[in-house]
Amino acid sequence: MAINERIFYKFNSIHNFSSDEILSILEHECKLFDEIITDSSPDFLIMFEPTLHQEELLYRMCKKKGIKILLLTQPNISRF
Repeated sequence: MAINERIFYKFNSIHNFSSDEILSILEHECKLFDEIITDSSPDFLIMFEPTLHQEELLYRMCKKKGIKILLLTQPNISRF
């Protein structure tokens, strides 16, 4: 999941992240999301479909903890 993130991969010309840096960032994000979920103890999560790794992490953590997830999408309405 992280290697496909545009921030970490080869599209970032500013900094080349090492594997340890990426794992450290992901670990800190997981701890932050866990702390937020534990403190707020939500009944559900409303969000758009995950596109970035942070959103995917939050989505998977809430799903694992049994929190209901409501994903917002745009309807596919075509004109006749």
